[in-house]
This record gives sequence, C-alpha cells and structure tokens, in this order.
Amino acid sequence: MTQRVVIIDAGPRKTMNTAQLLDAAERGACEAGAEVERIRLFDLNVKDCYACMACKRKGNTTNGLCAVRDDLRPVLEACYDADGIIIGSPIYFSCLTAETQALCCRLMFPVMHYSDDGFEPIKKKKHIGLVMSMNVNELLLDQMGYRRRFDDYAQMLGNLLGSAETLYSCDTLQFDDYSKYYADKFNEAHKIKHHETQFPKDLEAAFELGKRVAQKTE
Repeated sequence: MTQRVVIIDAGPRKTMNTAQLLDAAERGACEAGAEVERIRLFDLNVKDCYACMACKRKGNTTNGLCAVRDDLRPVLEACYDADGIIIGSPIYFSCLTAETQALCCRLMFPVMHYSDDGFEPIKKKKHIGLVMSMNVNELLLDQMGYRRRFDDYAQMLGNLLGSAETLYSCDTLQFDDYSKYYADKFNEAHKIKHHETQFPKDLEAAFELGKRVAQKTE
C-alpha cells in the first residue's frame, strides 16, 4: 500500500533554507514511493486553538480531529489521513513560527483527554519529522537549550500521534548580501563557507528523513 506523506512548510520565505530542506525531504519521500502532498501555511489564514472544547465533550464525534472548520481544517484532515507528516519551520526568537505552533496545537489537543484514558485513539498513527532551520550554530543549539526544548516538543507530538524525530539545520545563511542589512555581528565569509560545506549535508539528512517518514509503519 502506498504511504501518504504530508509536507508542511510553516516558514514565510518560499525559497530559503526551510523550503530547500523540505524540497529535499519531498524528494526522499517520493523516492521511497510515497504519495506526497505539499502545503504552505503562509498561504492560509492560520489560527490557533479556539478553545471551543468540542473535542473534550463526552460523546463527541470528532474522533481526534479538530472540529473547527476554517482555513486550517483541510490541512488537519490531510494530516489525519496521512501515514507520515513532515513539518518545516525556521526558528524565530527561540521559537517555532506561530503557524507551526498553531498547527501542532490543533493536531494534538483533539486527541488529548483530561481523564485517565489520556488520549483519543487516532485513525492512523503516523511518523512525524520536525525540520528546523536557525541562525544559531551547533554549540549554541545545546547551550541555549534549543535541542532539548524542540526534542521534547517532537516527543510530545510523537506520543500523541505515533512517533517523531527532529532535524536541525544550524548557522544558516540568512541574507544574499549581509552588507545591506544590520547584521554586523555575523561573519559573512563564515556564513557563506558554512553554507557551502554544511548545508548540502543538511539537505542530504532531510532527504533521508523524507525516506524514513515514507517508509515508517506503525
């Protein structure tokens, strides 16, 4: 049976690091034989959980799917039916984009119960890849607590929806010409060299992640 993988770009820049990493992940998933759907959240009017509590009412028929019908509903439906999900987000102010957090909240909250049962069994468990690009380097990734924070976030996704893993692309090239921006704290030559040597490795890692997500079965 063909695996269905949904790839969600939750970053605003259509051709930069996050998008390129997801391009590579998509190629990997396709090579593994998956049927892939690609979605850009910034093309939609994305809102966080409405706290309507429809998914928490006894006897509800949401079956682990957010009840609110807005722009995000078709995305949630696609994720609900998928075998695998890959979510890409740049890191801004030490956080996933607001769109990423809104998506994840509305994926997770409907399957979580405030009871001893713990969660609503979902239609299909899925493997999730959380792909993040960021300005900080590998050293700061750990020193600033990013890795632990986002690994924990991915684990929460995995615990509720199936399984999950993370991919970090650090010290990324942010501008095409650093002299045009207030960015004196960065060494442009270092950024360019790092992009030329490390980013291809990150793309390969994203490709392999795409293959794993497409091949993972629960």
